[in-house]
Amino acid sequence: MSTDPRVEDAFALLYAESYGRIVRYAARRGAGSAEDVAEGVFRLAWTAAGQGVPVTLGWLVGAADSLLPRVDLGLERRVLRLRFWDKLSVTEIATATGLSRTAVIRHLNAARRVPGEPNPTPEVEAPLPERAWAELRRLVPRAAASLENAPPRRRRLSTATRAGLAVVAVAVVTMIALAPRMAPPQFDGVLDFPFYTSTAMLEGASDTIVRGTLQSLEDGTGTVDVTATAKGSSAGSFTYDDRTDAPTSALVVGDEYVFLLADGALVNSAQGFYRVQDGTAVPMTTNAVQLSAATLDALGLE
Repeated sequence: MSTDPRVEDAFALLYAESYGRIVRYAARRGAGSAEDVAEGVFRLAWTAAGQGVPVTLGWLVGAADSLLPRVDLGLERRVLRLRFWDKLSVTEIATATGLSRTAVIRHLNAARRVPGEPNPTPEVEAPLPERAWAELRRLVPRAAASLENAPPRRRRLSTATRAGLAVVAVAVVTMIALAPRMAPPQFDGVLDFPFYTSTAMLEGASDTIVRGTLQSLEDGTGTVDVTATAKGSSAGSFTYDDRTDAPTSALVVGDEYVFLLADGALVNSAQGFYRVQDGTAVPMTTNAVQLSAATLDALGLE
């Protein structure tokens, strides 16, 4: 088992963000004890993470399937449920089902002919129950304690904004104006996946790593003025997945970023970009993985 604290921290965050989704997934499939299924899934996930396997939300769903009674829904109906009941992205569905992304899209298009069904267990975010915390403490005690005792996420405010707090009216207006730029991105409580637990995995999953300024962003497609390339050929644009919680609002046109791309798209919403600030690459608050020294050097960053 890996004892890398970064792997433990990433696993603890994955557990906290995904536990409820796996419980609800198991409940929808008629599990006698959805919590027992979730515990089994995350025990398998921790073993896999310790062996260097990139554990993703799709991987967790596939593991849950292995612990649940097999029910043949028909592929189109299953894909439809995963997309609209469980809110999985095309990439996550491909991982869970073993299909290619192209096949998933084809089945989703065909599934439009399938009659809709009411979701028996809607996605409702709730704090981790004590049983889940107890299991997380057993698996990764240090990371669990760190996560449990962490203060609530705060909005990062500029010095100018802090100075403006002296005048309440001005502060309120300023915070409203800056909130879209400064607040940590929200993913409807869920991280995008695959989620990579080490620098080697993250950079290995990327075919292109570039530094550049975001020139435009419209309908999920961004145009980047590339200034340095650490891996692959210079890419002038990238495209988001079309899921509703992709963090388009987290990127600001005119700001400088490091982009990690695979097949022309961000590797995922949480780890696909780093904001460049004062010559350093700053990851999102949901990303515990730093870029390698070689990559930073190639991009002219510290």
